[in-house]
Amino acid sequence: MNGQPLLASLTTLIAVAVGSAVSPPLSAADLVATVVQEEPTPSDASFVNSDTLQECSRVKMRVFGGLITIGEASLHLSDCADAQRVLDPVPKQFSIDLSRDASAQRLQAMADDLIEENFSPRDKQRFHCITQSYIDAEAGSRYDVRYIPKLGLQLWLDQQLLAHCPEDAKPEDYFAIWFGHKPFNKKLKQRLVQQALDE
Repeated sequence: MNGQPLLASLTTLIAVAVGSAVSPPLSAADLVATVVQEEPTPSDASFVNSDTLQECSRVKMRVFGGLITIGEASLHLSDCADAQRVLDPVPKQFSIDLSRDASAQRLQAMADDLIEENFSPRDKQRFHCITQSYIDAEAGSRYDVRYIPKLGLQLWLDQQLLAHCPEDAKPEDYFAIWFGHKPFNKKLKQRLVQQALDE
């Protein structure tokens, strides 16, 4: 993965989970090399599961050199200008709208492996409440990873709460998967952030 952290990124996990549906299966390195982003126009004043979060950017995700669409990633914030400090403890949400089925077993295994690889065993345990809460999801479903100050980190599937990590675990760090100094995919980070700032 050339040192890029946090393939535990939901985007990566889902891409790996659907890899078995389009042979051959993808490795983490394959995903980094083949993910392609496009920016469809985000819907105006799109609010997700909370009156305080609006959709600020949306990026289409594809694999196999752009041949296979696996879904769309989106960034949600109270104020789109917060994209410039997305790693601070501000309300935020990273979402993936699936265009293919996702296996819970693959999502969980990849999350554990990649968090341990890119962080440390201690950090793997810190995010255990999220990584072990993925469930099978069908095409058309939506995963949300949401952070709300004083409430902590949450994992949602189709507006159903699957997991909640308490605030004392410093859960906002989980967003370094997508927006840290060494994100899973730099273009994904740059396009989501820049599109939000352009709003």
